[in-house]
Amino acid sequence: MREALIPLLQLSDSPRIVNVSSSGGLKNVSNEWATAILGDAENLTEEKVDEVLSQYMKDYKEGSVETKGWPAYFSAYTLSKAAMNAYTRILAKKYPGFCINCVCPGFVKTDRYKL
Repeated sequence: MREALIPLLQLSDSPRIVNVSSSGGLKNVSNEWATAILGDAENLTEEKVDEVLSQYMKDYKEGSVETKGWPAYFSAYTLSKAAMNAYTRILAKKYPGFCINCVCPGFVKTDRYKL
């Protein structure tokens, strides 16, 4: 999708990308290897984000999420938000003329949270 929309955004005087994230991102990733990679903003690449997600998926399929240090609670959600935050940093670095950020809307009543 990015490949399709970036050229259109480049035509704007004030291009913006806003990703909806969560406060449950990187700070809730307990795997030290993944945290080190996703938290290293200076050396972060799409390939490194993909590597972290691929390792998580491998561990998930093997049933070793907790033993490998991944979050025990909502692990896929947590990893997806941490990866999105990392990807947002990559985009911001790649397109410095754009305003690119993540926002956390706070608690939102969804099917995930039934009150």
